[in-house]
Amino acid sequence: MERLVFFSDGVFAIAITLLAIELHPPHDWDGTFSQLWSAGWREFAAYALSFALIGMFWNSHRRIFIQIRSYSLGVFALNIVLLGAIALMPFVTNLLYREGPADDAFLIYLGTVGFAGLVQGLMFAWAIFIV
Repeated sequence: MERLVFFSDGVFAIAITLLAIELHPPHDWDGTFSQLWSAGWREFAAYALSFALIGMFWNSHRRIFIQIRSYSLGVFALNIVLLGAIALMPFVTNLLYREGPADDAFLIYLGTVGFAGLVQGLMFAWAIFIV
């Protein structure tokens, strides 16, 4: 189980890192903070939101696996699906700050976050009630 937790921690860390890699200054940036903020506030807000959400998912994941003494194939499979959703977070965050919250990108973002939360809840329930 220790290898599963280490692998999971790595996926969470890489997802958070990829969030930052996607941030770029505007092409017409004049070097001032005010222009950087006015042109990039949506990117910074999406980054901060996603960083916080991935951090909360990681913390919950860590707390779940502290309580689990053994796991089954079901917990493993649900964990892999959860990590797949977490790995998509940089992509859907990119959609969010490119398209804005008024477009379908926001629904895709919320769907990904909601799906990850559902899978994490199922994983916890499986670990508690089935294992």
